[in-house]
Amino acid sequence: MTRRNTRSIKKKPEKNFYFQKLIKSRYFPLICCYIVIGLSFVLVRMKRIEQDYAYNEISHKLINVNNKIKELKANKAQLLSIKNLRKISKRYKLKEPDHKHIIIIP
Repeated sequence: MTRRNTRSIKKKPEKNFYFQKLIKSRYFPLICCYIVIGLSFVLVRMKRIEQDYAYNEISHKLINVNNKIKELKANKAQLLSIKNLRKISKRYKLKEPDHKHIIIIP
């Protein structure tokens, strides 16, 4: 009889040994919870950064609109100034209304 060489035959561990141990482990639900919490934390932070960019864009637009409104109000005040209205009335030969021209609506 031939003797088997036991040293030459080594047991090869299965490729999925650690994976199977992990799944059958009692800590698997805990590990899954940590993974889900970590991923949700990262996703929430990413969404917050995206919203910050959108908020900054809207705030810049709002500032530009407010500046435009101020410019338009200044232009309106200049056009409706007494000095400007007198120039326009002289140019078009307008005069102040009399009692006959004023209509009071009840």
